[in-house]
Amino acid sequence: MNEITIELVGKGTRWNYTKREIKIGRDPKCDLILAAEDYPMVSRNHLLIQLQGERFWVEDLNTLGGTFLNGKQIQRALLSPGDQLRLAADGPELRLFFSALSIPAKPQVVIPRTPDEDAPTRLALPDEPAQKAVTEAASAQRPAYPPPAAQSPGRMAPRSASSEDGLSGEIPRPAGALPAQEGAGKNLGDSDLSLVGTLLKRDAAIVEQKLAAMRNLLIFMTALLVIIGGMLIYQNRLIDRNRQELNDMKRDAIELLMPTLNQRLKSFDARLEKSQAAFDGIDGKIKDGEDRFMKRINQELPAMLDQELPKILNKYIDQKLGKIKSSPDQQP
Repeated sequence: MNEITIELVGKGTRWNYTKREIKIGRDPKCDLILAAEDYPMVSRNHLLIQLQGERFWVEDLNTLGGTFLNGKQIQRALLSPGDQLRLAADGPELRLFFSALSIPAKPQVVIPRTPDEDAPTRLALPDEPAQKAVTEAASAQRPAYPPPAAQSPGRMAPRSASSEDGLSGEIPRPAGALPAQEGAGKNLGDSDLSLVGTLLKRDAAIVEQKLAAMRNLLIFMTALLVIIGGMLIYQNRLIDRNRQELNDMKRDAIELLMPTLNQRLKSFDARLEKSQAAFDGIDGKIKDGEDRFMKRINQELPAMLDQELPKILNKYIDQKLGKIKSSPDQQP
């Protein structure tokens, strides 16, 4: 069972877990609880550490402050031993310790087959018996020893099976290798040339297919660019035509409405002139009334004062004298 250790950086506190999921936050239901009074920037459910297969992953639970892995904000990322997590930009930092298991991918070895075989090409892994065939195929590429001087130049001297290098007269052929051409006998050069020729033909066919695919892609991209360019040119022309039509409609509307507008403006000006004349007449009448009122006051006010003022004063004096006489004597 994989064990992970989480250390609170700066505090020295460590927690050990063997669970497949570890939730960290302020919520009391979390596996690792960070106190709200010490870390208010941490969310209630801040992040989740999961064991998937043999690897640990960290996932931010859509928090407001975010989660940072080695200084870089992440949403979900693969963890490595010694990684450092920070909860929010100014939050606590956690360092992770666990054992990382490496799972190397097995390389695949392709064993060539003859063109006339109907069976598909078989993929063999290094731990299969085909690895032995590949080793033998590599040893078959070594050049043959030169024949002794006593032999004719056109033939190879056969070697004994009990010789020091362990090679026989017939070079072992790997499984699935191309057979030699007819008439070649046991000549290693003809077999190699046939194998190389077949491989070259296959490679040439693959290259030709790739070139054809790239050529078709280039033609498609060129046609797409031409179509997009044509659409842009058409749209520009359509916009120019609509703008011209709008300007023509505006000019026609102005020419159509201007006579009526001018006539209404003239009628309104005539009404304003009549109203101004009426207001001027009213102002004159008001001024004449004020003048007549002030003139009458200036004429009648002195006479009224001469006649009424003595009466008012005498009446006031009589009232005061009556009050004095009617009041009791205040002296002792």
